Amino acid sequence: MVLLGTPFEVVRSYGESKVYYHIFNTPPIKTAFNAGNYIISIYISGCVYIKLGGTVGSLYIPSIIIPAIISTVTFFLLNCCILMILFSLEHKVSFFSGFFQNFTSFLPNIIASAPLGYFIARFMLMDDGEYLVLLFMLPLMLARYSFVLYLDAKQNYYNMIKTLTAALEAKDPYTEGHSHRVEQYAELIAKKMHRSAYDIENIKVASLLHDIGKIGIDETILNKPGRLTQQEREIIMTHPQISSNILKNVKLNSVVRTCVVHHHERFDGKGYPDGTKGDSLPMEAYIVGLADAYDAMTSDRPYCKSLTDRQVACILREESGKQFHPKTVRAFLEVLEDLGKI
Repeated sequence: MVLLGTPFEVVRSYGESKVYYHIFNTPPIKTAFNAGNYIISIYISGCVYIKLGGTVGSLYIPSIIIPAIISTVTFFLLNCCILMILFSLEHKVSFFSGFFQNFTSFLPNIIASAPLGYFIARFMLMDDGEYLVLLFMLPLMLARYSFVLYLDAKQNYYNMIKTLTAALEAKDPYTEGHSHRVEQYAELIAKKMHRSAYDIENIKVASLLHDIGKIGIDETILNKPGRLTQQEREIIMTHPQISSNILKNVKLNSVVRTCVVHHHERFDGKGYPDGTKGDSLPMEAYIVGLADAYDAMTSDRPYCKSLTDRQVACILREESGKQFHPKTVRAFLEVLEDLGKI
């Protein structure tokens, strides 16, 4: 079945460019690997099913529940292991961290699709079951199409945010790429802290939007080659409120809004705009704030040179519990160690 179905498999990417991958534009070695992976995983999990007392063609509950669950988990583990062995050999990706990420990402899909497979199998054992399967698949195909539309809308929303940040960075050449780098650093911190996929998505959006209020700051202040006066600093410190005003009519998650407005708050309460401190702010705001501070310290500005990662690491340790939340500092120091920067 795998060999028969592979030529008809079409997979769509959901990046900025919509690309459809099929047998004619996929390298033969990749097609062979994917087919082999499925065949090995299906064969071994099928053997496990039979060894545990499952009978091929018998779909009676509860006798098949335990064999079916264990064989499904076996298929999932084998599939992930084979993929991660390849990725670790080709791309130097850590096997265990990659395996854990795949496990948490795809397990919900497996849990949701396994019952569907059972119902389809039951239909196929009935008289004229193939027609029942077609009727059963129609609402599923509609649901999948609706989900594709949702992904498209989500990608367009993300592209709109990138356009806004690009407009800001065009105004201030010294911050070109800043928001994108903050997004990357914040995502690394969030993953190290084992935040949920939902939290990470909010953090990424907030990172891209965190400085959008600077579009309302005079260019002579943003691009000033020397240090700012106290009055100029006070003007710069209004950018979180400007961000809030710009985004007030945009439908955003409340956590994203909080991060955008409060990413310059300090853990000890000496930040701005409100002096909010401690756990009164969500962890996402502290993650974005640390990522923002790290990129600022490691980037050349008109009034100061960039610091080395080791210098920044010393500052982070000193400011843990002061400017930065201790948990975010611990996580980011681990990230820098993983990247070989300290």
